[in-house]
Amino acid sequence: MLTGYGTIESAVEAMRIGAFEYLTKPVIDEELEMIIQRALKQRHIEDENRILKALLDKKHGISNIVGNDIRMSKLFDMIQSVADTRTTVLIRG
Repeated sequence: MLTGYGTIESAVEAMRIGAFEYLTKPVIDEELEMIIQRALKQRHIEDENRILKALLDKKHGISNIVGNDIRMSKLFDMIQSVADTRTTVLIRG
């Protein structure tokens, strides 16, 4: 975010809603270029991370587990319900 009238409150609010950086005018060209390069690099890392997660999910995801039994279906549902948490799960059997 680039503003001519920066305040602490507006800086906090801008960062809270997702601003990558908060700059006030007058801006130094080299500083702006460096921040743009950092933002582009961050975007590239996030895109790469998303792609790698999708590849891992495709290779090691739940769709690779074989089973059509009702008990297996219930197990798959349980796995899906805790997959995005930091819960430890022990599967036996």
